[in-house]
Amino acid sequence: MNYKLSIITVCYNAENEIVRTIESVFTQTFNDFEYIIVDGSSTDSTLNILNKYKSSIQQIISEPDKGIYDAMNKGIKMANGEWVIMMNAGDQFASNTVLDEIFSSDIPDSIDFVYSDVFVKNRNFWNICPMDFDKGGLNHQCVIYRKRLHQSIGYYIVTPKLIISDYLFFLQVPRESVMKTSHIIAKYEGGGASSKFPARTYALCADVVFRRRSFSELLILLLLQKIGDFIPSSLKYKIKKHIWKNGGKK
Repeated sequence: MNYKLSIITVCYNAENEIVRTIESVFTQTFNDFEYIIVDGSSTDSTLNILNKYKSSIQQIISEPDKGIYDAMNKGIKMANGEWVIMMNAGDQFASNTVLDEIFSSDIPDSIDFVYSDVFVKNRNFWNICPMDFDKGGLNHQCVIYRKRLHQSIGYYIVTPKLIISDYLFFLQVPRESVMKTSHIIAKYEGGGASSKFPARTYALCADVVFRRRSFSELLILLLLQKIGDFIPSSLKYKIKKHIWKNGGKK
């Protein structure tokens, strides 16, 4: 059976996060989707939780993998949807109507990649984190793309030490096939592997290679990573926001 969208969740020992992701998927008013969960042979109660929902989940597999991108590739290869989105354990949709809002109007066939800003939790508050394809730094939670992109770009690179494979994939998407939506797709609490050092450093370096940032911006952001714990979060956010606003190709 073919679907408009495949929602894929990758998880491992996610007993504390998986329920909020599943509930976020099932409360969507949009219903032309399949739900795929790829578990990496969890040893906690994750599988017991998944069994409670299995009648409503189209595909569930639980087996050892070679890391998060191996698991994501498995989910993508299982997908029957025209479009895919990765909503991994702990990720949530920003609202229960966002998929309806995005797919309610026809997306041109020339568009393969739709993204939005994202809600990120800072302490007890949800802040809008601006996303800009031309300046890099996209989060996978706020991206919906056509599965056919994997035919031209390939799948995510699987290697234990490279934890920015989704970001490298995004960098290869043709600019003319990209569209930003005003509907915020997702919210997440941060703390994922790709947001930490050294993965974030690799991503920033990739921005320079692909001419998304200048070398001076790279140095400033690397310095923020090093001394970030000693700078008030409000000031750090203002500095990054200034770079996001004024960055780009030099």
